Amino acid sequence: MRFRNVISIALMSLFLFGSSSISKALTGLEIMRQVENRDAGEDMQALMTIQLIDKNGKEQIKKILYQRKGSGSHESTLVTYRFPPDVKGTKFLAVETAQDDYRWLYLPAYQKVRRIMGATKNQSFMGTDFTYEDVSVPSVDKEVHTLLRSERLDGNDCYVVKSVFKDYQNSAYSQEIQWVRKDIWIPIRIEFYDKKGDPLKIFEVTELGQIDGIWTSVQMRMHNIQTNHQTQITLDQVQYNTAIPADVFSVQSLQLER
Repeated sequence: MRFRNVISIALMSLFLFGSSSISKALTGLEIMRQVENRDAGEDMQALMTIQLIDKNGKEQIKKILYQRKGSGSHESTLVTYRFPPDVKGTKFLAVETAQDDYRWLYLPAYQKVRRIMGATKNQSFMGTDFTYEDVSVPSVDKEVHTLLRSERLDGNDCYVVKSVFKDYQNSAYSQEIQWVRKDIWIPIRIEFYDKKGDPLKIFEVTELGQIDGIWTSVQMRMHNIQTNHQTQITLDQVQYNTAIPADVFSVQSLQLER
């Protein structure tokens, strides 16, 4: 999912340790290219528990099956709702290409597939603090990345990178500020700013672990600081490289029960 591209990571930082002058020479684009090109497995699937918490502390639970194939500018993502019953079977498909990105929503109650386009992709994804835009990962070439500084966050050495969409008008954000860990190439914090330039949301990875040798964000949180609403996500039964068939990520398969 987009969560800005933090579901799975691999350790790919040998050249960083070789010379401090090399690390200083990295540009924002080069840093985000490392994030995009890390080994995240040929495919990945996991069960996700989504906890929604409103400003009064009221909680709501949702469960989904998350599946991904490919990475970067050739990534397909499928989200299938398992719980609660009123949204069970709802599916969201995102296909990222170097030229464009495509998103579809299947609503079983209507037995219809709907294309998510334009301003719609900036709407809330199924009541969470993520938008349809957040759920899939854009190619780094679709944004302008600027290295702001290096600093430590939660005891980790990080690059701080500002990212702005080239297609500015079709994004919900004026900019994103990302804290990318230097050792494992994962953004552990992302600040989202609205079109007025005001802070809107904060994404944080709250727990990391290695699964099949791949660094994985197993717990994460998105906090909308303007509404004081939160979405917390926990991953279970994470599997990599299980040869998920490519046709699972097709529009035609959305209406099939799996």
